[in-house]
Amino acid sequence: MIHIPMNRSRPEHNGWALVGALCPSMNRAIRDGALSLRCGAVSRLAPRRGIAAGYVVAFALLILVAGRASASPGDPYADFVLAYSPGGLTESPVGSGNFFNSAAEALGGPDAAARPTVPSGHVVQLGQGGSLTLGFDDPIVNKAAGARADNPLGVDFVVYGNAFEQGFSGSGLYFREPGFVEVAQKQAGGGPGTFYLILPDKLPANLVGGVDSGSGATLPAYYADVHPVDGSGNTLIAPEQAGSAGGDAFILERAVLESSPGVPLLDGQNNPQFVALDHVDFVRITDAIVNDGDAQIGGYTTDIDAVVALPAVPEPGMLAAGLVFLVVFGRGARGACPDEPIGVDGV
Repeated sequence: MIHIPMNRSRPEHNGWALVGALCPSMNRAIRDGALSLRCGAVSRLAPRRGIAAGYVVAFALLILVAGRASASPGDPYADFVLAYSPGGLTESPVGSGNFFNSAAEALGGPDAAARPTVPSGHVVQLGQGGSLTLGFDDPIVNKAAGARADNPLGVDFVVYGNAFEQGFSGSGLYFREPGFVEVAQKQAGGGPGTFYLILPDKLPANLVGGVDSGSGATLPAYYADVHPVDGSGNTLIAPEQAGSAGGDAFILERAVLESSPGVPLLDGQNNPQFVALDHVDFVRITDAIVNDGDAQIGGYTTDIDAVVALPAVPEPGMLAAGLVFLVVFGRGARGACPDEPIGVDGV
């Protein structure tokens, strides 16, 4: 979280306080005396000096910071497998040599051939009670609801499995194998810190095999491998949007403390304890129901195809609005220009 100290008695400093807060390297340069923001420097940055220039640069840096904090340079998908711990009863024996036991199947994007009624076979199955932990080189950023038109709910990442709609599209009957999802931030040593549960609408202990898994009409929320995937769709927009690749949406604002994996830690009023996370670096998915299955398929077990971090970069429309801001505010604002160098603490 960024703390931005403001000096109400010196409003021309506040724009530069934003600059220093948004750009740590500039902040250090200002403090070390390597960057002296005097009247001459300010006047070159905006048509009007002082407050206008500070806010202009702050707005531009805000866009740059948002860009840096979004998807990875190469792609937005999981970059590496941190751990794969297959569970017990499976649909196809783990270790049999087929693609179901390759954790690398969860890296990269979802299978382009997957369709809502014809699921992908290029998945890794977790086995009942098993888990898979994936890491991201660039963090999954907590996104504000409404910041992008293609992500109005502020979905932060999407998990793709091989759930599918049975019979025909629009049948309303689904085959799903839910897995609960946890997230963690990277620690100084590079490994994950505490894992937090993305709180589902129905706790894992309350899921019922044959009702919440296998063939049925209900779709539990905030579980992996529940909603069908369309590999021909766009993976960079929220699943509820037209033209998306589907999959299961997750929001970091639903992260809660756990007493054990999949079990929320409740407070004295029997409420889950939410945790404020501005980003995460690891996603762990665990098969949520043990001992569910049938004679034909065997054990129902969560299958994972891919995980994607949705973009946080402002849309082109937002950038256009920023340009208007720069022109109008830069031309219309008036502010005194101090004679001394300006720091980021407003002093």
